[in-house]
Amino acid sequence: MSNLLTESNHPPLYFVLAHYWMQLFPTPQGLVSLWGARSLAVMFGGLSIPATYGLTWVAFRSPLVSHIAAAMMAVYPFSIFLAQEARHYTLSIFWVIASLACLFTAIRHIYHRTKLPLGLTVCWILINALGVASHYFFALTLFMEAGVLILLAWQIAKEREETILSLLQSPWKQIYLVAVGTMVAGLVWVPVFLQNSYGEKLTEWIQGDTSGFAWLSPIFQALAAWITMISLLPVESSHLGVVITSSFVMIVFFIWAIPLLWHGIKTRLQAPETSYMTLVLISLILVAIALFFIFTYFLGIDLTRGARYNFVYFPAVITLLAASLGVCRQNSQGNMQRWGIGGKQAVLLIWLMGFFSFITVVSNLAYQKYYRPELFVDLIQNTSNQPVIIATTHKTHVQIGEMMGIGRELKLTNSRLNPLFVLAHQGHNPQTSTNSLGCDSFSKTGSGT
Repeated sequence: MSNLLTESNHPPLYFVLAHYWMQLFPTPQGLVSLWGARSLAVMFGGLSIPATYGLTWVAFRSPLVSHIAAAMMAVYPFSIFLAQEARHYTLSIFWVIASLACLFTAIRHIYHRTKLPLGLTVCWILINALGVASHYFFALTLFMEAGVLILLAWQIAKEREETILSLLQSPWKQIYLVAVGTMVAGLVWVPVFLQNSYGEKLTEWIQGDTSGFAWLSPIFQALAAWITMISLLPVESSHLGVVITSSFVMIVFFIWAIPLLWHGIKTRLQAPETSYMTLVLISLILVAIALFFIFTYFLGIDLTRGARYNFVYFPAVITLLAASLGVCRQNSQGNMQRWGIGGKQAVLLIWLMGFFSFITVVSNLAYQKYYRPELFVDLIQNTSNQPVIIATTHKTHVQIGEMMGIGRELKLTNSRLNPLFVLAHQGHNPQTSTNSLGCDSFSKTGSGT
């Protein structure tokens, strides 16, 4: 636990759960079961499907929209990508869904000027506390919610011509209590975060560079992340023809789908019973995007480099798209027809694009895994006829994990190789590790590299 708190830039909740979970999957060789390690994230990913149904029901009270949202969460490439990772992102998405459900319920109480139940208040604080304990970027979801509540308070005060004193009455008093409770739960992790000696090294890869033309990169990275949330064909294939065809199909798909989805959103905005919740969802997404670019361009932390960080608002995107598709499904005439495709067929086609994207991701033709020790070991065995040294620079425990993955693969395959492993620690001066890994150093041992 001490190492987890001081040598990781993540809070420990998921990893503590994973520690006990993987003890349920012992292996004869004493190695970690990959199935066991991945199944925990998959389980939370599976739980997010009915949770998305519940979230959408809270927002729109429509079984049709809720079914569409659950079906989208089950197959869309971004959710599948996160579920494949033996990491904390699916658990974090689950808390995002739960927290947004509390927010939507609170907004209904605000519009009806009714008091938030004590159970909801306590549950919201607990969910937010668990969210922060799962991933620090869950705080972005909290900022999104705070931004929307501030905008909502301003709008209501303007429309109803109320004074600031009205914001000190129910249900606002309970919302302030939620804010204070959540802040206390978040501040608990500040000392842990500050004492983390590896935090800066582990996040070097998202330190942004916006000089010259590099300032354009976050825009294209963000655009790619938005597109691949809902559609991702084999654009990472090694065959150029497959890449070109996949890209063409995706472009045509979005040219057809975007006007249809936008019309559905406008219809929701025009309907009195769904307008305010649709506006809340749009506001949540826009606030999230604004936060990402503020971190990137003003704080030098390029969050757009990590597509997985979009988990903080992905459930809101799914809910908004499902609301739009619900309109398409109910109305197959007029503007809800595009290129001769009616509303029912459009919903099915958009879901099928998600399903084909699901096949693409699970086939490792998109969101490809770059840690492939089995390929590396196979390459060494087929090309090396000399004693082997596997060496790399050592900056954090990430490199240790890479070496452990290679060692695990060697043991599982009963490889004839008996390599030496070298981790050359790299401090402030990168030349230290570079010199220690020089070919001259290894040539003295008589071993090949």
